[in-house]
This record gives sequence, structure tokens and C-alpha cells, in this order.
Amino acid sequence: MRTTLVALSLFAALSAGCASTSMDVTTTPQMVVEAVGKENPDCVRLTVHCKQGDAAAAICASTDAARIGQPSQAEDLKVLAGSAMEVLEENGGFDVTLPIDCKMADCKSVCGVTMKAGITKEAAIEKAKAIAKAVEARLGACGTGKCASGCCEGGAAGACCAEKKACCEDKK
Repeated sequence: MRTTLVALSLFAALSAGCASTSMDVTTTPQMVVEAVGKENPDCVRLTVHCKQGDAAAAICASTDAARIGQPSQAEDLKVLAGSAMEVLEENGGFDVTLPIDCKMADCKSVCGVTMKAGITKEAAIEKAKAIAKAVEARLGACGTGKCASGCCEGGAAGACCAEKKACCEDKK
């Protein structure tokens, strides 16, 4: 009994210690999307579309998990091809698609931000831009690209993990 209590106390102390010293580190595009989505209650859906090797694009992260892996839609492909932004009305709100992870007009990813009904188109665009910027910052300077990890530890200000750093160097 005493051994069990000691073990439980030790586990609780270690768990609390780890929780208090860990940062809010997101390590995959999906984790980034989920975290940013939770921080923005006006956003009803947040999606990242990534270019695939065959020039097609697919959803690589979304707050709507059923969409992951589905092909990107026409407005998403248009932004990937170089359009600055696409805005569609959707269920009384607005679906705003913005480029992220762009180098010299070549975008590897786009961020689809669907805002809830009841706000103006202009307000939806401004909020979507801020949300997409937050997603891009958390994914890190190299964006989603070819890396499995998808982002730098600790956001854009953190040090890139080894895999991400190698990915960044491959793109130079």
C-alpha cells in the first residue's frame, strides 16, 4: 500500500513538473490548425491545403478531420497557382483562402478560413488574414513543405527541429 502511494505521488509530481515546464509546442500541421482554431471562436473551420508531388493539392490538416486527405477545391487551387486570395460566401459566412508558405510567388500551402455567419465580408477577410498569419507563424519559416513534422518547435521564434532544419536547407 505504501509503495503504491509513493509511486502515485512520484508520478503526480513528475506529471505536474512536466506540465509546468512544457511550452505550447505544436509539432504537426494538424496540431497547429486545432490550436489556432480553438483560439478563434469566429472561425468555424480551418484548413491547410498542401501541394502534392504531382502538382495536385490535398487537405493536409483541418479542424474538420473528415476532410483530411480530400483533394483541394477550385478556389484553393487558384490561390496555390498564384491568386492573392479567394473569398466565397458559405452558409451566411465567408470562406477565405489565403496563401501561406510562399517563396518567390511559389506557394506550397494555402490556408482556408471559414468564418461564422453574422460578420461583414471585410471583417471576415481581416480576421481570416490574422488567423492564416498565425497558422503560418506556428508552422515556421519553412511552412509545411515536405517535412513530416510541419513546423518549428515553439512557433516561428523557436528553434527548428532537426528534420525541419534539413527540410529548410533542402529548399534553399
